[in-house]
Amino acid sequence: LIGNTLTPYIIGQCGQYALEKYLGTSGDSSLKRDGDGGVDLEVNGKTIQIKTRRSGKYKENLVRRVTDRKKICRLDVAVIAFCQFDGEHTVFILGWLTMKQAKSVARMKRSPLKNAKHWNLVVSDDELLSISSLREELRLER
Repeated sequence: LIGNTLTPYIIGQCGQYALEKYLGTSGDSSLKRDGDGGVDLEVNGKTIQIKTRRSGKYKENLVRRVTDRKKICRLDVAVIAFCQFDGEHTVFILGWLTMKQAKSVARMKRSPLKNAKHWNLVVSDDELLSISSLREELRLER
């Protein structure tokens, strides 16, 4: 049992692990001093950022576009997951969209994190594509 003091890193790892299991792939989940540059997974040449939210203070889907070092994240796909810790420890993969789609439908919002100086794209759940169609986008066999 993890409890109520989950760090963003652990929450993010839950979403990444769930997507890797769903796709049948694996990525690098190690902590890096300078971060991962916004890329959580790469599949068949497509770069993926996985954003995992939980219930509570932040209920928006925030897709990060700029790293802490002020570099643009070169991303092809954003995947949104929801991590529910209610005794079941369930992760729901809500959907995905290309970064081109995200940029056209999202609004910009300053990061809610204390001391953060970057902005995020805010994407609503209604804008997400079905996760089952992501396999086709990534050219994965069933």
